[in-house]
Amino acid sequence: MKQQNPWTTSEYRILREAFARDANVSSAELCKLLPMHTRKSIDTKWVELGLRRPEGAKHQKPGWASIVSVLQRKPMSCQEIAEALGCTRSNVRQIMSRMRSHWHIAGYRPSGHYAAMTPILGLGAGENASYPKKIRQRKSKTSNPFSIAAGEVKPIEVPTMKGRVYNHLWDDKEAA
Repeated sequence: MKQQNPWTTSEYRILREAFARDANVSSAELCKLLPMHTRKSIDTKWVELGLRRPEGAKHQKPGWASIVSVLQRKPMSCQEIAEALGCTRSNVRQIMSRMRSHWHIAGYRPSGHYAAMTPILGLGAGENASYPKKIRQRKSKTSNPFSIAAGEVKPIEVPTMKGRVYNHLWDDKEAA
């Protein structure tokens, strides 16, 4: 766990000056100006100080246009889109939910978590791919001994040995 760094008056001044220069200053730039604090701490502090972004200011979320530019290369999952844009998966999901009519599920890929499958998103209002069904292997009835008695399954035929069978004694005491 990180140690909490108390805010100094000079850091408050740096934060206010950064917002005075550019109200659309990004969180990444603020992190460079204030390296002793986390992004969450900085975002919380400028809200506490009453600093506001102007109406219609850009947010640090990707826009639909940037998601489209990434998806034009190839269909991707939400996590891959987030990594390509340098944002969080939840930000991508919020935008994708608003623009649901503009994309479809092109397929599924194993996610590595149990048996869950990750949807692969493609551009355009196409038909969604169906979720792959689990293929269960059915137990054979021969493993149930009562199914043979009930007459559901034929018993396994074991070939019988024909001819003379010799009993060899390998122990020296019995041979003597």
